Amino acid sequence: MIDKEVNLEELIQKIEKNEVLPIKEFDIILNKAKEILNKRENIAILKSPITICGCINAHFDELKDIFKICGEASNTQYLFLGDYVDKGWNGLSVVLLLMVLLVKYPSNIYLLRGNHDSRMMSEPYGFYSECIKKYSKPDEGKHIFEKINELFDLFQLAAVVDNKIFCVHGGLSPKIKKIEEINKIDRKLEIPREGIITDLIWSDPSEEIMEYSPSPKGAGQFYGEKAVNDFIKENNNISIIIRSHTLVMEGYQYQFNNKLLTIFSAPLYAGRIENIGAVLKIDENQNYNFIKIKAH
Repeated sequence: MIDKEVNLEELIQKIEKNEVLPIKEFDIILNKAKEILNKRENIAILKSPITICGCINAHFDELKDIFKICGEASNTQYLFLGDYVDKGWNGLSVVLLLMVLLVKYPSNIYLLRGNHDSRMMSEPYGFYSECIKKYSKPDEGKHIFEKINELFDLFQLAAVVDNKIFCVHGGLSPKIKKIEEINKIDRKLEIPREGIITDLIWSDPSEEIMEYSPSPKGAGQFYGEKAVNDFIKENNNISIIIRSHTLVMEGYQYQFNNKLLTIFSAPLYAGRIENIGAVLKIDENQNYNFIKIKAH
């Protein structure tokens, strides 16, 4: 039993103070979290009530605010849409807190993978440097960085809420028509440079096209209103796509006649963009309530 190896409440208190965990405790938590995630399919099948959070991007104080405002993980179901690290200096605390909560409340914490939750992005954009800085021995920092990226390899690719809401980090792929096809993918690897996983994680909506066009970012697709409508109505009989990945100044933004919703939960992004963060609470009657998150 995990409680015999470590005291989870004490670990939460340490992490909330931005303290780093000793390697032994870190490995115990990460191994247990990997065991939980490894058993999950690519798609999380969930029911409301649920709280949906967009990109966190190392905003640890704001993550703690989310739990205070929206409900503790002990009695609130959370779905995170990816991007936990980079662009700030508290990504390690974000990941560790979510991992301990996953281990303590596995039925209430669901984690999708974002484009920054990968070696390719988290090394140059800040997380690797953070790990090296916070652990005095370089080999420990490298160990932490690699173990967390092994964990990212297991994060789920999508979620479906109440059989009507499709949730993903980035968006759609021209290679996927039916949602259930996502479960056939081998997700347990570094994000490839192209393909279905890359599209789901990297793609963005565009008002300038109707279907699909390669993204100028060099990864993923632009997808337009027809692509969204076909995916929702023709292929899957759902009502809306909820995604993150794109900064929106008010924390959330609808597109395509309210068929697509972007949620972004990191206010004052990267410490310089004066945006508001938001999370979405969906109650048992599928009513939407947007909660604004302010920067510290």
